[in-house]
Amino acid sequence: AIIMCVSIPLFVYHLAGDHIPHVYVYNEKLQYTFDNYYFFMINDSNERIIPRFHGFFLEPGHVGTACTFLLMTQIGKWKRWYNIVLTFTTIITLSLAAYVLLAMAVFLSIWVRKKAVVGKLLLTIAVLVGIGVGSVFYNQGVNVVNMLIVQRLALGEDGKMEGDNRVKEDFLNEYERYMAQDNILKGGPKTMDKFSWGNAGYRVYIYQYGIVTLMLLIMFALAITQGATARPRWAMLMIATASFIARSNPFYIYYFLPLLMLAQIGWCNDPAYLPPSDEEEENRLPEPCLK
Repeated sequence: AIIMCVSIPLFVYHLAGDHIPHVYVYNEKLQYTFDNYYFFMINDSNERIIPRFHGFFLEPGHVGTACTFLLMTQIGKWKRWYNIVLTFTTIITLSLAAYVLLAMAVFLSIWVRKKAVVGKLLLTIAVLVGIGVGSVFYNQGVNVVNMLIVQRLALGEDGKMEGDNRVKEDFLNEYERYMAQDNILKGGPKTMDKFSWGNAGYRVYIYQYGIVTLMLLIMFALAITQGATARPRWAMLMIATASFIARSNPFYIYYFLPLLMLAQIGWCNDPAYLPPSDEEEENRLPEPCLK
């Protein structure tokens, strides 16, 4: 949050048209190209109405997802300044994956704390639908919300969602052929070097490691949450599944540690413990909280 408090104001200063010294940078291995403004970077590979914020991380989805995962460890404390910064950072990334995870985090936090969910869910859906419809007509659809969010949720001619672009066609063809073979059970490990850049998600994990490894991963997730309070455990498993489908990096430290902390909510001296609400005093937290 402290890093973002420096990066975001300078990013806004740049958007206002003021000059900030920068250099062009290129990563040959990962094929990323940026204008590096030192306190933030802008990916210059795509033309957009407005640049997507990602600080000095590789992609907007990376920083948006990381912020959302950190928020999941802070259930009941989202009014603190640093959590407000993390939420705002996620919003300005304009990352569809981060938005989906953030929406899940919001409603799972309500559910974990045993608050009423249905009414809030219906109201949120109505507001989002209204924003989506409005973005289609505003400025004839030439706006950030429509072009980066709504259009990616639309169905293409092939019946698939436009935003479902986690893999390229050359890898998808190889993956479908590979799935029909018996050796899909044990998997590789297989290299991804022969494919075009930009493949991610659960298909890549299955292609590289196979179905057996995937089953072991599921067993591991169930094992490390054994004995946890039911709602935090299921919240962790749902968030882990959603993030795995999109990125399939289950042991990246900024995925794994926040998820593990989320599952630990409620592992306190009082079995009925739930995180304090925003109105409750923090000193009501029983100690020790984490086992």
